[in-house]
Amino acid sequence: MDHDRLFKELLTAFFFEFLELFFPTLATLVDRSQEPEFLDTQGETNQESTRIADLMVRLRLLEGEACFIVHLEHEAQDKGSVPARMYRYFSRAWDRYQLPVYPIAILSFPGLKPEPQSYSLKFHDRPMLDFRYRTVQLNQLNWSDFLNNPNPLASALMARMKIRKCDRPQVKVECLRLLATLRLDREKSKLISRFVDSYLRMTAREMRVYEEILETIPPGERQVVMQYTTSWKEEGRREGREEGLQEGLAKASRRD
Repeated sequence: MDHDRLFKELLTAFFFEFLELFFPTLATLVDRSQEPEFLDTQGETNQESTRIADLMVRLRLLEGEACFIVHLEHEAQDKGSVPARMYRYFSRAWDRYQLPVYPIAILSFPGLKPEPQSYSLKFHDRPMLDFRYRTVQLNQLNWSDFLNNPNPLASALMARMKIRKCDRPQVKVECLRLLATLRLDREKSKLISRFVDSYLRMTAREMRVYEEILETIPPGERQVVMQYTTSWKEEGRREGREEGLQEGLAKASRRD
């Protein structure tokens, strides 16, 4: 699964909503009349040595002309290197843009312990660096705490929060019920529903439970949720046909 792509698409479409959901004080300082400027973060190549971060955004404050950058680094696997990388990306961003940088790490990998929010260096007993950043650690958040949150990003990210295995069908229904109440445009609704389905793929047994839960919700909501379910099935069949076509062409090419 391409975690980085899924999160990058989601956060690009719902960037202000991300700030409102997790950093409401910061969100009040931002000039919402101007669209966020998403900066090129890939450098000349995609190598780790030149890459800056997953998402870098230039925003304008309500007061004054100063701009700042919100640095979003999504991490789907616990590699144990987040603090050092956050500092490295911070320093490269400062060197490139010469603007204040607000670093945020979004951590979605499974885990039980809180992750660090700082990176320190010292020489013998002398402190040389004390770098701090913010984290959104999804595995430390309870999905049920966001159940009635009208923020559209909540309806997506509940799928990556702390979920008991037996609750997965229930969470998928609740994500889509919340999405059904938001009246988003078609593309944004499709983006969220695809994100939810990617992270809450059901086994056959879970699918039966999911469908049983669907029968208990109000008909109007059920109809909208079923539309998402139908869309996933159609997309899956289309991807299967395309994959089969590519395999057929590859076999024909080998015979030639």
